[in-house]
Amino acid sequence: MRGSTLFNTVAHCTTVYYYAHVLRYIADMRATVGDEKVLHNFIDFRPKFFTMWGLAAQALLFVLCSLHDFTRVFSPANPVRRAARGLRDLVLVGVAAPIAVTVTAMFWALFTLDRELVMPAALDKAIPVWLNHAMHSFVLVLVVVQVLAEPHHPPPLGLTLTLALAVSGGYIYTLLNEYAVTGRWIYPVFDVLGWPGRAALMAATIVLFLSQVLLAWAAVRARWGHAKSTSRGGKKRKD
Repeated sequence: MRGSTLFNTVAHCTTVYYYAHVLRYIADMRATVGDEKVLHNFIDFRPKFFTMWGLAAQALLFVLCSLHDFTRVFSPANPVRRAARGLRDLVLVGVAAPIAVTVTAMFWALFTLDRELVMPAALDKAIPVWLNHAMHSFVLVLVVVQVLAEPHHPPPLGLTLTLALAVSGGYIYTLLNEYAVTGRWIYPVFDVLGWPGRAALMAATIVLFLSQVLLAWAAVRARWGHAKSTSRGGKKRKD
C-alpha cells in the first residue's frame, strides 16, 4: 500500500471512529422527569433532526471511503472496487455534502438571529460546545476536505437528483408527519411561524439543499474531471 493510500485509509478510518463516537454520545443522552420540556423534545426528536440525517450520511460516506481504500488491492475494473467508488461518490454528492452545507447555513443563520428558534439555551447543559460544533460546523469542514483532497467521479446527474429529491421529500414528510401525529414541531422556529411562513421556510430549505447538490456535483467535476476522462498518455486518471 502506497504512502498516500495508507494516509487516506488511516484518515478515513479515524473519521469513521469520530462519527461513531458522536452518534453514540447523542444516542446515550437521557432526560429525567425534572428536566425541561425542550430537553425531552430533543431526546424524542433525535432521529428526526436533519442534522442527524447529515451525521448518519457522513458516517456512511466515510465507511464507504474506507471500504474503497481497502479495495485498492483489486484492479480498477474489479466490481467490488467500482461499486464502493460509485456508492461513495453518490453519497458524497447527493446527500452528505448538500446536507452539511444546508445544516451549517440554516443552523447558524437562525442561531445568530435568535438561538431559541433552533437550539434553546436550555439545551446547553445537555449539548456541550464541542458537540454543537461537531453537529453544525465540522460536518462542513470534513466534507470540503474530502472533496478537495481525494479524487472523485461525478455520479450520474439524474441518479444524484433522484436521490436528493427522495431525501428532501422524505424529510418534509417526517417534519409534517410528526406535527400531524403529535402536534409538535421538530424545530422551535415552526412554532412561531404561521403556515405561510412554515411553507416558505420548508421551500427555502429544499431549494438550498437541491442547489447544493448541483454545486457539489459541479465542484467534483471541476476539481477532478469527468469519470471517463483520461490523463496524458491515454492512462486513466487515479481514483
